[in-house]
Amino acid sequence: MEVKINDRIILKDFAQERAEKMTSLCSDSSYSEKKFLDLLTTFNRKEENILKALDYAKGLDFSKNHLRSSYLSHPLRLASYLLQTDPSIHADYIVIALLHNVPETTEITADELKKIFGERIAHGISTLVVDRAVPFDSIQQPYYKAIFSAGTPLILIKLLDKIDNIFVLCLNADDEVRKNYTQEIREELLPFATKYNAGLGRYLDSLLLVTEELGYSATLKQQLTSYQQSLS
Repeated sequence: MEVKINDRIILKDFAQERAEKMTSLCSDSSYSEKKFLDLLTTFNRKEENILKALDYAKGLDFSKNHLRSSYLSHPLRLASYLLQTDPSIHADYIVIALLHNVPETTEITADELKKIFGERIAHGISTLVVDRAVPFDSIQQPYYKAIFSAGTPLILIKLLDKIDNIFVLCLNADDEVRKNYTQEIREELLPFATKYNAGLGRYLDSLLLVTEELGYSATLKQQLTSYQQSLS
C-alpha cells in the first residue's frame, strides 16, 4: 500500500517506510539530509530561509532527546514528506517542519527562535509544541483546536509528524502509551487526513491497525540499542 498525490509517491508500503525510518535512527542524519536536499533540488526550493534553518538545525545539540545524534533525521524526514505532499507550500512551513521540536529537544526557547526566524515561524512552532509538564489528556482538546485554527499547512505538519513517528511506535514497550498514541491520531488527525486526500486517509487507517497488531518489537528495539551503544 502506498500514497500517491498528483502521481508523486508520498508514502511507500509500511514495511519499507519502517525500514527506512530505522535506517535513519541507526545512522547519523546524513542519510535523511541527502534525501531532503535532493527534494529541494527536484522542486527548486532553495529559498534562503530554508537553507538557513537546515544549517541551524544541524548545529543543534538535541540533548533532551535520547536519540541525540540521529534525532535530526526526524525533522528532515518530516520536511521531506511535507515537500513531497505539497511542493509549493510556503517556505515558512518547511522551516517550521525542520524546527518543530526544537523547544522540546534542546535548550533553545521559542523566543530565541523568534529572534532568528521571525514571529510567524516561532508562533507555528509554539503551536505545535506540547507542554510535557501537564498530562496530555488535560490539554489535548485546546492543543488541537489551536493547530486546526492555524490552518491546513500546520495541520499537515502535525499529521506527517505523527505518521513518521508511528512507523517506530513499536520501539515503545509501554502498551498504554502505544494505545493512547494511536487513539489520539484516530480522534484528532484521521478525519483531516481522509478529507485532505482519501488515499492518505486509507493509508493512515491501515497503518494504525498494522501498528496496533505489531505491538512492541524487541528485535527493532535491540537494533536501535546496539547502534546507540556503538556510539559510546
